[in-house]
Amino acid sequence: MSKIRLHGSSSGYTEIAPASAAGSGTVTLPTSTGEILLTDGSAASLTQIPAANLVGVCTSGLTRTGGFGGGKILQVQSTLKTDTASYTLSGGALSTINISVSITPASASNKIIIHAHLSVGMDSDGEDDFAMCLTKDGSNYDTLSGDASGSSSRVLAVGSNHDHTYHQSTISATAVDTAGGTSAITYGIAVRLRDNGSTVGYVNRHSSSDTNAWDFRPTSGITVMEVEV
Repeated sequence: MSKIRLHGSSSGYTEIAPASAAGSGTVTLPTSTGEILLTDGSAASLTQIPAANLVGVCTSGLTRTGGFGGGKILQVQSTLKTDTASYTLSGGALSTINISVSITPASASNKIIIHAHLSVGMDSDGEDDFAMCLTKDGSNYDTLSGDASGSSSRVLAVGSNHDHTYHQSTISATAVDTAGGTSAITYGIAVRLRDNGSTVGYVNRHSSSDTNAWDFRPTSGITVMEVEV
């Protein structure tokens, strides 16, 4: 078997030997400077590989280009109300509850997942049914609601309070919005009554004195998450 031996400038040598199998082949040396990688060597110095030739598992460096990396949660913002408050609620009118959260999206095309929960008690002579609505930058966000024709009927979720001093309800709902820009967005919670009457609503408590050790004190809050698309 013929071999080509290349002697080093000071000592040692490198031999180039043909494959032991029968047949012929050609190895073309590059015209630029560099090193020829061994089949069992490291690929750390590789800089250009066509994507179609990549086979196997990539453990780092994935991006959403070409479908990779989508669905990652970029940030979570949340507001939790643990104290109590009272509000005058009027039927058909939007009564804003002082629970809101702001988020600044990284991309206009990203999605915003909104989860809100609201605990309410009402005066014993008040309305039975109430609805939770979402607000976006201070306005009722009808897009994230049912498709009723009347604007006062477009709500996110509905709860019920019996005409009883100690009754209270917690309702919750989740909605998905499109960021639509990269400026800060403020999402909030609002309440509507079913009819045209009015009553006093109590957040995180019932309508009695609420001083007994057995009286429940729930929470209300809103959480938003930005999801990369």
